[in-house]
Amino acid sequence: MKVKIPFIAAVCLGLSTLFGAGCTHQPPQPPPSAPAAPRPKPPAPPAAPVERTSVIYLPSVVNGEQKVSAEKVTLPEDAPKYEPVNKVLEAQAGGKRFYPEGTHVSSVKDDGKGHLTLVLTDQIRNFTGGTSEEAAAVNALVLTLAESYPGTKSVRIVSDSGEMETLGGAADLTIPQIPDRTMVVIPK
Repeated sequence: MKVKIPFIAAVCLGLSTLFGAGCTHQPPQPPPSAPAAPRPKPPAPPAAPVERTSVIYLPSVVNGEQKVSAEKVTLPEDAPKYEPVNKVLEAQAGGKRFYPEGTHVSSVKDDGKGHLTLVLTDQIRNFTGGTSEEAAAVNALVLTLAESYPGTKSVRIVSDSGEMETLGGAADLTIPQIPDRTMVVIPK
């Protein structure tokens, strides 16, 4: 029986080595894959619209006198340089428009020496104000344009169909208008 024990021990030792090695052996791993692609970033929130602030002048009545008052308006950054004038042309006070409905800027011509020509649509020819309203209306346009075009010395106001003699009967629009800051009401 002594012979059988070493044989059985050898068989057991061999089997344990055979099966034990299989237990400690790791199964083959797949080759490493490429790193995972980064997740796409969520879309950025839309950028806030870029805006600019401009000063406009509006005709107003102060103590029974026609004046112009300054107001700040916000415009899109890409708005035309003359857009503040359109804001003046659209303005109302007490439900009444200062300028005829539909009047807007057709173009502004700059001679590069501080002299501008403001070309308005022909609706401006339907202006119904009197002499004092005309002075405030003309000066509001001139001052607003001068704010948009620094260095402005004078402004001619014409319509699409050509030169205008006057708006309300007093101002001579055949000559360039000079910005008149004496009519400006300073807010308190």
